[in-house]
Amino acid sequence: MRYKIYEMVKSEHLQKTEHYENSLKTTEMVVLELPDYYSGLDGDYTSVEEANQAIIDNKENAKYRDFCILPVVSVQWDGEID
Repeated sequence: MRYKIYEMVKSEHLQKTEHYENSLKTTEMVVLELPDYYSGLDGDYTSVEEANQAIIDNKENAKYRDFCILPVVSVQWDGEID
């Protein structure tokens, strides 16, 4: 199985605030984007630990960002799963 690192990007236009009884309810949505090439986090990894280590190794480029590590499953045209 492959793993990829995605950056969680918050955008103000994806934030929704609505009145709920006597208070305000705020819902924040995020967009998952691939990190830019120069961050050093744009590759595929064979384990979650390897992806986590890549973030640690590139911590100077990863400051003030939020990331998530997700498994990637690829299904070929003949139904074979990678």
